[in-house]
Amino acid sequence: MKVIGRRVHAIVPNEQNARNGGGDFIRLPDGRIMFAYSDHYTGNNHDHSPARISAIFSSDEGESFGDYRVVIPSDERVVNRMFGFFLPLQNGEIGLFYGEKFMNAEGRICMHTMLTRTKDGEHFSEPIDCTPDAKYAVINNARAIRLSSGRILIPTNDHPHDEDGNPRLRGSFELYYSDDDGKSFKKSCRIDNPLKNDPAGLQETGVIEIEGGRVLAYSRTYAGSQFICVSEDGGESFSTPEPSPFFTSPCSPMHMRHLADGRTVAVWNPLPPTPLKDYSFMSCGERSPLALAVVNGKGGEFLGPYFFSAKAKVFLLEDDPKEVYCYPAVFEGEDYLLCSYFHSYGTGFPLSATVIKKVMLSEIE
Repeated sequence: MKVIGRRVHAIVPNEQNARNGGGDFIRLPDGRIMFAYSDHYTGNNHDHSPARISAIFSSDEGESFGDYRVVIPSDERVVNRMFGFFLPLQNGEIGLFYGEKFMNAEGRICMHTMLTRTKDGEHFSEPIDCTPDAKYAVINNARAIRLSSGRILIPTNDHPHDEDGNPRLRGSFELYYSDDDGKSFKKSCRIDNPLKNDPAGLQETGVIEIEGGRVLAYSRTYAGSQFICVSEDGGESFSTPEPSPFFTSPCSPMHMRHLADGRTVAVWNPLPPTPLKDYSFMSCGERSPLALAVVNGKGGEFLGPYFFSAKAKVFLLEDDPKEVYCYPAVFEGEDYLLCSYFHSYGTGFPLSATVIKKVMLSEIE
């Protein structure tokens, strides 16, 4: 299988920044491309270590990135702030969402999704809490979408606390939506994995609008594939999740987005064909290689034989089995894509560096 793209930038770990990644891109009004990411600014790379949202900028269509800046600092009132992602707003502003972890009154760690607004990528409004009723509601990068109706969707995954006050591993998909361009949000539904013995449940769910105005949700599991479900009512309710016959996968997040030419791309870690009927639980460490699939249309073909036959072209972004790749995001330029993802970068730790690759659209024709 062909490896495509060329590396244009890497944010590598050091003694002060043990973990950098989980980012997203946006085009600023002045033409620059902004890439915001989780900056773990101490020597600790744990999920709950101090982190802030930092950004780098490109003025040459992703050929190079520089001008590092902290955009959402952390402080002593929170555990950390991480996993920023963007969405253009209808009033011309840019919405920057991010996860904020904090300790509640009972001393239990919680995670909410915050939204701040900017016009220039430098000055940001006071944030609002999009998920105030949540407890530990996980979000990750490149997750907000806007439907053709104008509705904004934010997928989260609730991990209830156990008897010791720690978030459980098994998650449930919960969707929040806004019909007023991000001024307020409501929770629409809660979806569980029908496999009661899957320890992951449904984790790090993403959503995308497909043909017919339907919403496709996809979640990582331990069952050897992404589990998919479909909404016919704008995210108010979803079908029972099922294993995707196309997206075999370890317990690793996937990212999907539409292209301007009418195609849809997906980036994920494929597994060799597995007998999904056996639901053999996979290791979450098997995050290599990293693949990009492209299909004509809005992505309904990705549903596979349950609805359609998948007619996708598949390429590799990375194929070194000694390295690990995860948490992708995709940005589209005039004749290229930028793909970012965590890269173990020779450290043995999967969430060490961020790599940005530039893929010419001609490479995926």
